Amino acid sequence: MQNEEEAKVSNDIQQELIRSHWLEERKKAIGASDVAAILGVSPYSSAWDVWAIKTGRVDSWQGNEATKLGQLFEAPILDYAESQLGQLRRNVRIVHDTLPVAATLDAQCVYTNRPVEAKTTGLVGAVNPHFGEPGTDEVPDTYLVQVYAQLLCSKADLGYLYALIPGKGVVHYEIQRNDAVIDKLGNVLDAWWTRHVINGEEPSREKASFEIVKRMRREASKEIELGESESELLSRIESARKKKSEAEKELVVAESQLLAAMGDAEIARFVDGRSVSYLQQTRKSYVVEESKFRVLRVRKAK
Repeated sequence: MQNEEEAKVSNDIQQELIRSHWLEERKKAIGASDVAAILGVSPYSSAWDVWAIKTGRVDSWQGNEATKLGQLFEAPILDYAESQLGQLRRNVRIVHDTLPVAATLDAQCVYTNRPVEAKTTGLVGAVNPHFGEPGTDEVPDTYLVQVYAQLLCSKADLGYLYALIPGKGVVHYEIQRNDAVIDKLGNVLDAWWTRHVINGEEPSREKASFEIVKRMRREASKEIELGESESELLSRIESARKKKSEAEKELVVAESQLLAAMGDAEIARFVDGRSVSYLQQTRKSYVVEESKFRVLRVRKAK
């Protein structure tokens, strides 16, 4: 038993070292997953976010529920892709020979060197609506430019994207190489790296994501002065907090009055077809003891 525990601890340490090395390597070049942010087509991050990470201004990120689920489902999605495409190499990193661009491929076809990307959508949150017909290149722009960057680095003629989509299963898409687009992409990324990473010009902060700015490294006890535009931001924060507080108070009053109107009933229906329920639920006992509580739920009219 002791040997098994020691082996597990040793493996965990090894995996952490591999991850740390991978994160350090990512700072040395633009990754394929960074391209959408740089081009302004990512709904999750911005060019400023990429700059902050590449220049070492933020602490490492352990991921969120969506990314962890994506990693969990990556292997079976690639297993399915392998059943169609033939033997795959997993986790292949390719650094472009002349440009500051690198791509870590989920997998690569052994015999054709074509990149294979595995995606999930709708496991947490809504399904991305921008997936088109299977076999086409109709995928969300953020994924499309990622595969283009993979084609840039791998010099392959075609890239595959396999997506796990609720209600559809694993659907595959094919992105053909377009030399004009890929050459233009290479030039844009090279210029961005030179301007913002090598020469140190900070991109616009306007679209900086909350997740990145929260992780910025800060100097203890350091103070600065901000101008009128930042003062306006503070005013907006104060106003939003006040509105939130007022809305929360209004919600409590309205819910209290509605529950009082329901008396001892658990369900109420309205003339417009809507209904509400106030049913007892049980919170399972884990760290804290099991407890019972009720939740007021509103249902729209059918």
